[in-house]
Amino acid sequence: MLKPLVNFYCDACGELIHEPSHGYVEWTWTEEDDQRLDSGWRIVHHPLHSPRPNGCYADLPLSTALDEYLSSDGQARLLAFLDVGRHIRTSERRNRVKDMEEYVEFVRRLTLPHYEEARRYWSRAEQDGYFDGASEVWPYTQVALKEMIERYADA
Repeated sequence: MLKPLVNFYCDACGELIHEPSHGYVEWTWTEEDDQRLDSGWRIVHHPLHSPRPNGCYADLPLSTALDEYLSSDGQARLLAFLDVGRHIRTSERRNRVKDMEEYVEFVRRLTLPHYEEARRYWSRAEQDGYFDGASEVWPYTQVALKEMIERYADA
């Protein structure tokens, strides 16, 4: 079992990132209608901790240490992609997220204990009818995530 909000799977190699200081978050952005839109968030091994000889880090235009998102200021960083807040004097207050579903998946990985591990069993659970009749919240609750891990991890 993974240590929640400590261990993550690398989106490049699939191997375990053993601690937040061994990981990096990288993403890219595009310009659309004179607006910057961020997308493609990936959690990868920091170059010094990669199991690959050439590294897992793709050197995308934007990147931050993984532990920055898990710190006490992590939620502030995550929310700033959605709205920089009324105290910032800029015309760029609006949402910078290109694909909300992709972004929410990234945020769940960083903020919901047990989600990183449970997401590996998601398709198997869907095929098995595990989510039938579920509300929009229940699949992401700690009870549901832990049960999914217990039910499908050894299958």
